[in-house]
Amino acid sequence: MTLDPLQRATGLSAQEFAAMYWARQPLLRRAAELPGDGFADLLDLDAVDELVSRRGLRTPFLRMAKNGDVIPAGRFTRGGRCGRRDRRPGGR
Repeated sequence: MTLDPLQRATGLSAQEFAAMYWARQPLLRRAAELPGDGFADLLDLDAVDELVSRRGLRTPFLRMAKNGDVIPAGRFTRGGRCGRRDRRPGGR
């Protein structure tokens, strides 16, 4: 039997997850607790690289962490442009 990605990641059916956790409380599942290769086939490094570098994700909707510590946004982001107007301080 093949489990859907949500069930594999949470260990719960979609209905159980929605009733107990969605918008209520966090759920921690470690990769070692998951069947197979953990999260590898759900979200691999290539997929993360594409999301970060090409999909226009931005703070505060994106946070990065290294060794359990959240990395300050300035270390992985830079100012951007919106139309003809420069949104960086000083507007060059």
